[in-house]
Amino acid sequence: MVRINLLPPEILQRRRSEKLVGYAAVAGVALTAVLLAVWGVALFMVSSANQDLQGKKDQAASLQKAAEAFAIFESKEADLAVRRSVVDAALAARVDWARLLSELSLVLPADQWLVRLAAVEEGPPNLTMEGRALDPLDTPDGGHKSIAATLIRLADLEQLSNAWLSRSEKNPDEFDPFTVIDFEVTADLTTVTTTPTANAAPAPPAQP
Repeated sequence: MVRINLLPPEILQRRRSEKLVGYAAVAGVALTAVLLAVWGVALFMVSSANQDLQGKKDQAASLQKAAEAFAIFESKEADLAVRRSVVDAALAARVDWARLLSELSLVLPADQWLVRLAAVEEGPPNLTMEGRALDPLDTPDGGHKSIAATLIRLADLEQLSNAWLSRSEKNPDEFDPFTVIDFEVTADLTTVTTTPTANAAPAPPAQP
């Protein structure tokens, strides 16, 4: 069967043109939709990036405030360190008399006692200890042995050095049946920077 188109050629050309325009319009709408979709995705990504950037800025500002707050503590810590160094320097030449006297009370045995304790800035020696020791008549020179043991114990004290027995003589007129030995010990005072502990003082010597 043969189809015969009786329309004039110009009408056929116009219809073909109209179809092409329709196809072009559809293609333009599709392209516009694609472009809008791409623009929407890009806008979303930019907005998300801006939110992340703002969050980072807020976090940085918070950290900056915290750093400024900690800077005050750092300044106070530095000031405290300076004050501590000044105090340490001031105490470097100080003798811990409470500790020294406590240690002396442990070093001296029960049959000895001090009658005079003197310290001078000039020296050495700058510490003088005068004391007495009992010397039983039934133990010849037992008091001298006790004094010698005390000198050994004085050498163990951290705040004393160069302990020396400068005088030791009997005084037989004070007690009976005991003889008293008067003795004098000189020593150099030293300073210590360590904090004394509960075991810092030596144990008392055994009784002679």
